[in-house]
Amino acid sequence: WPPGRFPTELYEEIASYLSYDDVKSMRLVCREFDRHVSQVLFRTVVVNSYSIDLDQSVSLPPFLSWTNGHDSNAFDVHGLKVFKMFGPHIIQFGMSFAIQQDTLAHPPDKVDTERHKTYWGFYKWPLRHYQRFDLVAGLEITADETYKMTAAFSHLPKVQELGLSIDSGLGWLSGPDKSIRSIIVRDSPPMFGTSTVVHDRRYKAQRQLWGFLQESYSDDIEAFRKAALHRTELWAFPNLTKVDVPDMLPELQYLDPSVVEDAHLESLSSKPQSSSVHSSGLLFASTESVSEAKQCDHPLLPRILSQRQKEWLLETEWAQRAFLSSYMLSVMDNPATFENIHALTLVDLSSRFLSILTRSDFWNALPALRRVSFGIIADWRDIVMEDSGFVDMPPIMPTSSMDTFHHLLDTMIAERKGIESLNIGWTSGGEHATGVHARNKHLMPTPLWRDSKASVQALSEMLLFPHVKHLTLSNCWMTPPALVALVEKYSTAKLLKLTLDSVSTTVLPSSHPAPNVPPALQGNPPALHVLNLQAQPPPLDPLAAWKGPHRGFSWPDILDRISPGATLADYVSSSSRPNQNTTLDEIELKSCGYAKVSSGDFTRQEVLDPSPLPDLPNAKFFDARFKALAPVMMETRDVYMGEIQQWIPDTELEAMDIVWGLKSGWENNEEAEAVEFDGGWKGGTGRVSGII
Repeated sequence: WPPGRFPTELYEEIASYLSYDDVKSMRLVCREFDRHVSQVLFRTVVVNSYSIDLDQSVSLPPFLSWTNGHDSNAFDVHGLKVFKMFGPHIIQFGMSFAIQQDTLAHPPDKVDTERHKTYWGFYKWPLRHYQRFDLVAGLEITADETYKMTAAFSHLPKVQELGLSIDSGLGWLSGPDKSIRSIIVRDSPPMFGTSTVVHDRRYKAQRQLWGFLQESYSDDIEAFRKAALHRTELWAFPNLTKVDVPDMLPELQYLDPSVVEDAHLESLSSKPQSSSVHSSGLLFASTESVSEAKQCDHPLLPRILSQRQKEWLLETEWAQRAFLSSYMLSVMDNPATFENIHALTLVDLSSRFLSILTRSDFWNALPALRRVSFGIIADWRDIVMEDSGFVDMPPIMPTSSMDTFHHLLDTMIAERKGIESLNIGWTSGGEHATGVHARNKHLMPTPLWRDSKASVQALSEMLLFPHVKHLTLSNCWMTPPALVALVEKYSTAKLLKLTLDSVSTTVLPSSHPAPNVPPALQGNPPALHVLNLQAQPPPLDPLAAWKGPHRGFSWPDILDRISPGATLADYVSSSSRPNQNTTLDEIELKSCGYAKVSSGDFTRQEVLDPSPLPDLPNAKFFDARFKALAPVMMETRDVYMGEIQQWIPDTELEAMDIVWGLKSGWENNEEAEAVEFDGGWKGGTGRVSGII
């Protein structure tokens, strides 16, 4: 192959059409391929070396992963050689230590009893000391070896962005609450959102299966949304031969085994003596209703975790704490390597680890930091070991994590002059969660206040970031007065752009006043009835309704107060107020709308009835599924968690479209349709997006 004839960009373009596994093979063609492809393959690296998976292998695209386990990890001799060889190519470097729900469903066995012999026979007795899982114990020991991680980090001379993800599994667990789409299409947003994603064969196999099912149900999409994924042994179809299978099904040899695991197992008949097809099984979709018992027949029941599953979570949390401490120390021990880091992304980080990150020496080790992003998972449970050796998981209020989050932001972030862009929010709950029990639910308050009650009653206690020029609030709710107060308070700071990413206000829309109902009248002459009728409100002009007056603290009213650009006054609206003083250059909205919060702190005028949308075509089916799964799903009495309402009055939508150019709906049609598989209206319904 001629050296130096083709630019790296050409190799990068070719690699974009290949799977991650094929790109790795492409690198092995020759030295020239290796030189160019390595720059593409290792530009963005997320090491899942601590991700617990029973098959002890990781293949999450487009990440670089090492086989790991009790005796092998990313920082042993082989791992250090990999860092030394490919570290100079790495620009974006992330690490992930996440509990996998598929693994939690089947924790490994461990010996916790010992056999004793007596004159009358043998018996088993619990061990004197708590017995560890070998795999997790090995990971914790490795995580404690800080010097190995420090040595590995020293081989990252060009790294500019860091990422970190640690999910303890103590937040929301979906368990059996999965639609057919979420079982097959297992999308997870990349840690570095702007990076080019190169998918592996597993991802492409899932997409192939999903496309096959969509095509099969193209004539009845409503039925497809109710469908469930089933699996059975191929010997249940004795007339099916090896020749028939390729014509019926797509080739899915790389399909993720967890997809098969989540499918309902069907026992159609007893296994015959001989079979013409030798295969592990057959996947198929069916629109026939699944019994309540079968819907809850899942190895992971979030409300009823087994003792083994609790122990697995406890020991994983121990290992994660050791890993996080070593990670922070390794960053601090490599000042020359990390002095040019300008971006830090903390995504899918359990709230229980925020207190560990509240260390000034860690943040001081990143002096060039300009962009920081927090995506926090609120914990729903604590986990402790009792004196008896049993593991207990008492429930906690998810919004209690606001205090720790606020403390970290206040003490570590607020006064750092170098940080110009800050994204704070939650990655659990809201409109991007999956399942009938989670989609559009469990919306957390904005973390600008110490606790959820203060976010409603104490606006003056709002956290201020005086040096931040671009502030993003993600996946949260806030009261309309709080949003207006935020813009007013930051008018004295350096803030130039405010981004509201899936932010909901708590004031719900009300429809136009209906005519008063005439009172029941006694028998009188017909002419006298007119005297007893109440005055009727005048009918609204449908052509001018969008101009106002709009309900107080509705979205048009809020935007009219905080807009750095156009206002309703520009369109000759008598209801508009003069534009306020603001230093903002731009406000960006991404899927914003209304939410309902059931706390008693809200008056009846602030929390109105749900939206007057018609029932969904499959409403009865999803209601029945919700009730069937309720006994095994997690629940909370936290009254400060919000629920998204997929409705905005047409007059408000029209006003926001005409005045500020805001549009309803999501651009990604596939993600929008995913909401319908969880019993909601199409994603983006009752939500607006745009730039002011």
